[in-house]
Amino acid sequence: MKEQEMINLWKSQGQKLDKALAVNQVLMKEMMNRKAAGVLDGLKWFKGVGIILGILYVTILGTGLFYAITHYSPAWNYFIVSVAAIALINLKSIADYIRHLVMAQQIDFDGPVTEIQQSLVDIQRSILGHCRIAVLQLPFYTTFYLSSSWFSGSVGWGFVVLRVSIILAFVVGAIWLYKAIKMDNLHKPWLKKLVIGAGGGAIIKAQAIYEELEAYQKAEE
Repeated sequence: MKEQEMINLWKSQGQKLDKALAVNQVLMKEMMNRKAAGVLDGLKWFKGVGIILGILYVTILGTGLFYAITHYSPAWNYFIVSVAAIALINLKSIADYIRHLVMAQQIDFDGPVTEIQQSLVDIQRSILGHCRIAVLQLPFYTTFYLSSSWFSGSVGWGFVVLRVSIILAFVVGAIWLYKAIKMDNLHKPWLKKLVIGAGGGAIIKAQAIYEELEAYQKAEE
């Protein structure tokens, strides 16, 4: 075989190999896209159920608030303020869940991987923002049952100090959580568990899928 024929054969084999690698990468991307889309279906289901439960919960809170206002007396003050705050924060949570559902639905899995990854980060960042606001309702669960009579000497001061200490502990805890819930701390186990509990587990899984895809593509280069 002549030298030129060997060179041409070598080029031909190289082109076939490049084509095969390109096809493999396309197939791998399609497979990973289907896998990620399936994972995000779980997020959509989670958010859909959360929206329904959130509406039911806010309805219950609204009913209690309506009763307290229509049967108003000074004894209802703590209840009205606390339940109104909890209801408002949960309304915000419902809006967040709807936004997450829309964001997940709008991801174009036929588009560039970098855009898909950015969309996942955007949802994750929004989930963190949701968690930051949601924790602010915690102190109000320790105040809705308070009564002004407690502070007029009708109960022992030891009981009052205990209740105030519990409230302050929840306030400090909520403020600490609000400041600590951010992307820089996402590597911490407690925050990862919190994000997973808010539906972010699907995002973490989808991100891992595309990290695997990137590793495969680099290995093929």
